[in-house]
Amino acid sequence: VNSEEVLYNKNIFNLSIKANYVHESTASQILRGALYDLEADVIDEIKSFRRNFFPIVIIGLRCGTRAWEKQREGYNEVIESVLNKHPEAGFIIDGMNSIKTEVHSSHANIDMDEELNIANKLSMNRSNVISLIGESVNHSLVWGEIADCFVSPWGAGLAKYKWVNNIKGVVFSSKCVLEEKNDLHIYDDDRYRELAVKDIWLPAVFATNAEYNSIEEYKKVHPNGNGFYYQNFNVDSTKLSEVVLSYLDNIAKCSEELKYKSFKVLTYLEEGK
Repeated sequence: VNSEEVLYNKNIFNLSIKANYVHESTASQILRGALYDLEADVIDEIKSFRRNFFPIVIIGLRCGTRAWEKQREGYNEVIESVLNKHPEAGFIIDGMNSIKTEVHSSHANIDMDEELNIANKLSMNRSNVISLIGESVNHSLVWGEIADCFVSPWGAGLAKYKWVNNIKGVVFSSKCVLEEKNDLHIYDDDRYRELAVKDIWLPAVFATNAEYNSIEEYKKVHPNGNGFYYQNFNVDSTKLSEVVLSYLDNIAKCSEELKYKSFKVLTYLEEGK
């Protein structure tokens, strides 16, 4: 039975509501719904993590397409670099989400198994690292409310951290995406998100394309293809770590204020259940 038959037989009218602008009130309503979906013990775990660690950094994984080929090694370097200067830091590993047995992603070729593998290795023997890979979107959104920043490749995963949580982060991608993508700032531009917080971008000079250096080179091999901007890439993980540390060093003096903001937001959302 296809979806059209189900809609017809149950007299359901399928309506898609779309817009190209996210209001602050919309994001707050989404967060309230996300919080309502979580069990009390999960909320307690989130609050405990906030109390115990600062700064808290989201590590965004993406495997399959437009993936950082050496992200396990690279992110390990980022984590170690942060811990060397901020030994009380905590990390939230985020990526593909799922709803019960159904997996949701922005692209059919996203590889959750590989994300789980990387997350397991990054969190091994680290009590200050928690993985949300395979958890619901609601988990990611509420955990995102206690994060002080994120590090993530450019892509649809940023919708959580930017359009809903609206937190500042360090964004990176392939050289071609950073230099040529015409919709690069849809996540941190106030034309798309009310009160949008601007991100920090890894300069394109520290990124490479895995296969094709130009669209012309790609079209010679794939004349009818549209995957040039989906190719994998690598970045200079040492430089990425430096960019992340530069931001964290600036917010370290605001630790108590940032923790207070996190708890205030969570309390506000809980009261609005």
